Amino acid sequence: MKYFTIFSLLFFIAQSFAASIYFQQEVHYKIDVTLNVKGKFPKVFSRMGTWGRYYFAATQWYPKMVVYDQQGWHPDSYLDQGEFYGEYGSFDVRITLPKSFVIEASGMLKDDPQEEVFMQTIADTTEYFLGLDKHERKKFVKKWIKDREKELDLNETKTVHFYAEKVHNFAWFAGLHYLVLKKIQPNGVLTHVLVEPASAYQWRHVPEYVTRTLEFYGRHVGPYQYPKASVVQGDLRAGGGMEYPMVTIISIPALNWTRILEMVVMHEVGHNWFMGMLGSDERASAFLDEGMNSFLELKYMEHYYGKYNLTNFKKLLHGLDLLRDIGEWQSMQMSYGSLVAQRTDLPLNLRAEEYNTSNYNSVSYHKGALLLLALEEYLSPEVFWRGMRTYFERWNGKHPTVQDFFQTMEDVSGEDLDWFVEEWYNSTTYCDFVIADLKQNEKTQHVEVFVKNKGAMKRMPAPVRLVTVAGDTLEHWWNGNPQEPVVFKVKAPVKMAEVNPRHTIFEMSYVNNRSGLLPPIKFNWFPQIPDFEHYEINIFPYYWYESFVDKHRLGGMFWGGNPIFKQWFWAGHVYYGTCSGELGYELSLTNRFYLPLANYTEVKGEVFDQDGMRKQSLVFDNYFKKRGTDYPLRHLILSLENVDLYEPDYYESSMFQKARYGVASLKYSYKNRWMLQSVSGHVRLEKGLELQDRQVDFTKLEISGYFWRRPFKNTWFRLDGYLANIWGTKVPLQENIFAAGDVDPRHQQFAFGRRGRLAPNRYFTFTSGMKMYGYNDTQNPFFYGKSGAALSLSVKPYKYVPVIYTSAALLSPKSLDFKTDRMFAEAGIKTNIAGGDLIFPISV
Repeated sequence: MKYFTIFSLLFFIAQSFAASIYFQQEVHYKIDVTLNVKGKFPKVFSRMGTWGRYYFAATQWYPKMVVYDQQGWHPDSYLDQGEFYGEYGSFDVRITLPKSFVIEASGMLKDDPQEEVFMQTIADTTEYFLGLDKHERKKFVKKWIKDREKELDLNETKTVHFYAEKVHNFAWFAGLHYLVLKKIQPNGVLTHVLVEPASAYQWRHVPEYVTRTLEFYGRHVGPYQYPKASVVQGDLRAGGGMEYPMVTIISIPALNWTRILEMVVMHEVGHNWFMGMLGSDERASAFLDEGMNSFLELKYMEHYYGKYNLTNFKKLLHGLDLLRDIGEWQSMQMSYGSLVAQRTDLPLNLRAEEYNTSNYNSVSYHKGALLLLALEEYLSPEVFWRGMRTYFERWNGKHPTVQDFFQTMEDVSGEDLDWFVEEWYNSTTYCDFVIADLKQNEKTQHVEVFVKNKGAMKRMPAPVRLVTVAGDTLEHWWNGNPQEPVVFKVKAPVKMAEVNPRHTIFEMSYVNNRSGLLPPIKFNWFPQIPDFEHYEINIFPYYWYESFVDKHRLGGMFWGGNPIFKQWFWAGHVYYGTCSGELGYELSLTNRFYLPLANYTEVKGEVFDQDGMRKQSLVFDNYFKKRGTDYPLRHLILSLENVDLYEPDYYESSMFQKARYGVASLKYSYKNRWMLQSVSGHVRLEKGLELQDRQVDFTKLEISGYFWRRPFKNTWFRLDGYLANIWGTKVPLQENIFAAGDVDPRHQQFAFGRRGRLAPNRYFTFTSGMKMYGYNDTQNPFFYGKSGAALSLSVKPYKYVPVIYTSAALLSPKSLDFKTDRMFAEAGIKTNIAGGDLIFPISV
């Protein structure tokens, strides 16, 4: 509250003086404001704090001056999402800490040769450390940490003086154990990399990453004007890195099979151009900073490492070339494309605080980068980069707006970009190009290519490439009018035409961009992350062990299409049971349709014959989510199933029986989540359908849900409820209500097995049903029934204490029989390991 009082006072004073200057003669005022601010370093949260006893990150550590620019005043408070908007100034900062601490900051050391010698000594020690072998490095790290802590004297301090000019923020970092990688860059810029000893060898190339960043941005955007570009390894709770003028903090680990560390380092250092020197207001438009920087990140990684630039799975798999690497473009396509596929994306023209988390990352960063990729394609690389350099030169130090950027691009290119801004920046439309027709006149040697855009971004033109059988490649632009073809003059028959051939204009799918009956198909003999550019068919071996009938199952798995966007995605597996001699299979086809009311309707058809059950099903999953929100999530699912359990030897006889029947079901699910609490609910109505000899006649209603809350930092509780009833006298055993939990009667979930120890409710349980875990013994009177209710309370008292739960329930073999004499209870503990709960009922 004190900070808000200070901001309000400064805002009032500034407004008063502005009014005086406006109405009276021109005068000059100077205001000196002195603030005494006291604070205590918290344990690291968001972007500031202390960790590991001896490390400090002082970032949002002082009251920020409000910016007044061409848009007016900006009294914006700090948010976890979207950076502070700051005014340029000079920072004269003195930091007093114990003498043995290594300190780095936004400014340069001022008249402190003793501290310069200290930093050089640490840098020399680090260089010596890098020359040691692996065994010696481990010994060095242990001794270094021990010696530094032994030498620490809190009464022996030093005051380090930093000074920075024309920056709008100041951050400093300190640590006791830091080693320092030092480099003077080719342009004279000083780079210090402060790194924890255990990571120093893995971080040895970070100074070179800074070199590449300064060179790449300097060539494409403009010269780096600060005297320092440093990197600090630290701890964050808001992303993997955070930028400040001249210094950035990085928290992600260095893994030898990824280039993520280099990507994050260059991204955060790159912010010095947009956040730093240009002074963009990221709160007003994250695109101006994160979007532009992500685009430079895309270009940087492709320049140095090609298209598949983020991973090196060959190193991870010890030389086995099984997984195709992924790159920046694929990552952006997956991130932004997933929101578009769900119809939950927002436009780029919102303020940072108006985005939910997923949209802030996927839209501000990735759609922003894809916008600039399309603009580069449209204007041509030469014109685009000339515009980018002009933008930086024209607006360096002047807090540009989005309008300033696009106006600069218009001035340089001579193009009217109002339509581009409206389509890409102000809306959620996108393109879907197809080759509608191709006509070749052999006499005139002219080819007409008709293009259609099935997406909503109708005004976007696109390049069209034509390839002849002679190997000639021609390219012209389509103007966006489906009635006007692109005309080529050729000397040989046409082999193929393709629109948007470099895939620089975002589309949900690129497999329909070519002429011909079939899309570009790629076969993979190991499951791959989609490349979004081909219709991929993955084929790979299948093995499973079933203990009682088949024993070893040998076969193959396969899928085709995009498993993320679900565009005509088919999948399945076929196997041979070595003991039974029987074949088993499962085949499914899924596609998303965009109909009124729901975000999408996912239709899935499935047939299978495995585990002694044949099934055909058709599922309509309607997904509801308000655009631009993370919650609530709602599903309305209608399904029709034809089930024939013909071989009971695969199943526990106490839970399953031979039966053939149909089921029509309607399920509604709801989930909402806030910072400290969440709620979820499910209602499912099922009707058994007679298919043979009047074997089935039942109606089942289930209502379940939970409420979760965290009242304290390390404490939470969860309340679960369940109510169900079955009407009818002809109910297959597996469709009953089981006390220990759902047995998945129609193979809707993955199960390790259906009989013996691996059967449901034996050594594992599903997360649905009554969940009275201790009542899985067939001899107890509450094994299954036709009406049941349960209430459970789970409490996590403290982070090092397992979850304690207690449950009470009633279960009757009769319908609508909720009498208290059928009540039973249990208590126990749960502990989570690798994402799964180990449950120990200790009182039944």
